[in-house]
Amino acid sequence: MRVYPSVPSYVLGLSLVLLVGCGGDEGTMGTTATLSWDPVVDESMVTYTVHYGKESSGFPGSCNYEHAVDVAEPYVMIAGLEPNTHYYFAVSASNG
Repeated sequence: MRVYPSVPSYVLGLSLVLLVGCGGDEGTMGTTATLSWDPVVDESMVTYTVHYGKESSGFPGSCNYEHAVDVAEPYVMIAGLEPNTHYYFAVSASNG
């Protein structure tokens, strides 16, 4: 789905979210989310940005979240999340 026609950016649906607890002696490392999605077919799309946070972006197609991480492959593992906390995730792709 194209977010804005004038900007080469896409929002992709996530296919899997797996939350796994981990931590040291005091459990301070938090929880890890593993996400994957179908890759963009257009080979010029080289960067994915995973947007996430504890609050909803407010409306469909938005990538307005508290945190973001750039990745080159259609999957990511995000560590340090708070256990027993609801998170929202969105993925966008761009050609730089």
